[in-house]
Amino acid sequence: MTIQIDPDRIAKHGQDVGKIKDGDYENARKELNDNGTVEGGDFSIVGNTASMLYPMGLQFAYETLNSHRDMLADFAKKVENTAKTYRASEQSSTIKTV
Repeated sequence: MTIQIDPDRIAKHGQDVGKIKDGDYENARKELNDNGTVEGGDFSIVGNTASMLYPMGLQFAYETLNSHRDMLADFAKKVENTAKTYRASEQSSTIKTV
């Protein structure tokens, strides 16, 4: 049984992760930033409490998206480095398969 690892596929996976970071996460951040504001002023007692907590919830969501975006960027970079390292080790290997 031979284990085959494709460095090109590993690198492609890193690119796929980068696309997620640049696409969906950026769109979600933009939506929160552009349309996540409270409009109007007629709040009930419950609405007043909610209106005070709403900006904190938005800020939490925005910061969470930022931290996940940063984690994805770091992951994509490390996956790319893994592919390069694996490719280099395969090219330098002197072990022969019998």
